[in-house]
Amino acid sequence: MTRDTLGKLAVWTPDLSSVNGQNIVTQRVIAGQADRLGTVYTYRGNTLPAILKTLWQATRLTASVVSGRHAGAYVVCSRSSVGFLRDMLPLLTSRLGARVVAHVHGSDFPELLKRRRVGPLARWLYASCEVIVPSSHLLEQLAAFHLHRLTLCENFAEVGSDNARSAWKSVVAPFIVLWNSNIMATKGIAELVEGVRLLRNEGAAIRLVILGSPIGDAERTEAEMHAFLEGLRSEDWIEMKGVVPPGAVPVQKKEARAAQSGEFEIIPLVSNGLMKS
Repeated sequence: MTRDTLGKLAVWTPDLSSVNGQNIVTQRVIAGQADRLGTVYTYRGNTLPAILKTLWQATRLTASVVSGRHAGAYVVCSRSSVGFLRDMLPLLTSRLGARVVAHVHGSDFPELLKRRRVGPLARWLYASCEVIVPSSHLLEQLAAFHLHRLTLCENFAEVGSDNARSAWKSVVAPFIVLWNSNIMATKGIAELVEGVRLLRNEGAAIRLVILGSPIGDAERTEAEMHAFLEGLRSEDWIEMKGVVPPGAVPVQKKEARAAQSGEFEIIPLVSNGLMKS
């Protein structure tokens, strides 16, 4: 720790080496808020050595806040019960008077607060935190929990159509849109495909790379998702690579570089029938 961390928030996040929507957003937050964020504490894995290292990292972060080396914590929080236990120490600093900003990346966060075993403790800890959610429908669901502060930060931006067309047509090399997630209807894969198709019709040099496997949900069964993907195989601007373990295949590294160096990434979310990206 150095004086550079004074007044800043320590960062608590899963390992950032994998390319996924949550990590992309977290890396952008860290880069864009460098004057407000200090040391980054990461964790990974569920083996015994990894669990012990996670506990050590959480203890170090908590000690840095209690000692005043950091003003608080920015927590990329988990929504599972086990993940909540991993986040407990950083969250606990909010009850000691520190500022804790908890960034939620998923619509199932309210379910954590309702769980019979961990719910009461989770509600008590999060009640003193500033919670950021990615979708407007969560505001109403979380209102009953009386959180210290609840903020909406959606993963999309409004862009004027004339400016957008001009920007796309000025691109010489193909722009890569990377989908790296489970392929589910409720995540908006069909809307994303149609959006890229419309941009191509406007003359944009753009292609879509899809990583992940099809999974059924409330909108479409797994068989229907398989059929949907099969119908895309004739499109020469779509590459479907299936499940690619992080770092296991060279193409994963190639697509990771494309995602990290691009001007923006698509993080789709369908909420109440509306597509946001």
